[in-house]
Amino acid sequence: MSIPSAKAPLEFLSRYIYGTTRLDHDDNPLETRLAMARTARDTGAWFHSSDQYDHALDVLRTIFDEDRSKVPQLIFKAGGDTSASFQLKIDDQLNRVGLSHLSVAQLCFGGPLGEELAAGGPIVETLHPLRASGKVGHYLLQVFPWTSSASLRALESGHRDGLVSGMIFYLNPLQRFVSNPLWDALHAKNFPVVGMRTVCGAPVHALREQPGAA
Repeated sequence: MSIPSAKAPLEFLSRYIYGTTRLDHDDNPLETRLAMARTARDTGAWFHSSDQYDHALDVLRTIFDEDRSKVPQLIFKAGGDTSASFQLKIDDQLNRVGLSHLSVAQLCFGGPLGEELAAGGPIVETLHPLRASGKVGHYLLQVFPWTSSASLRALESGHRDGLVSGMIFYLNPLQRFVSNPLWDALHAKNFPVVGMRTVCGAPVHALREQPGAA
């Protein structure tokens, strides 16, 4: 992943971010995956991970326990249908890697919580205390084409002001995974964006054949 906009950079992030999805794949021996994680850690880059990646968090826990002074800054995905389930997701992932706080929570709000954020509902009152307490440093709002409408309303209503530091979505030569109206609004407001899958996430033909993917 990378930060594609020089006009509105997210200065607290490293320019490039190490995505840990492949640390879960058993087709690579465990020692190879551990070596990959250590190499990435030693560059000083931020790490992006999720409990959706199954054993990736276990690999991270192993290298973190080797030297806690070298734990990188972390972005974890976190979603849910309620404020309580969102908070539980944060706590569970922190516990799995042995940490008490998270640099960035990637808000995966595709349903009720997305609508709550757009309307300034209860989830907003949940997000502020988590950040004020230091458990979460920043929030990035994940966007898909099918969640772009709610994200656009959150952007235009101002309910994300002072709360969400940027939006994050697939952005690469084959994909710009947000609606045209949201893309235009992000540019008009010079709102920070983090590009995911910056070298694409699948073969060209697979993306071409999947509706909405390209």
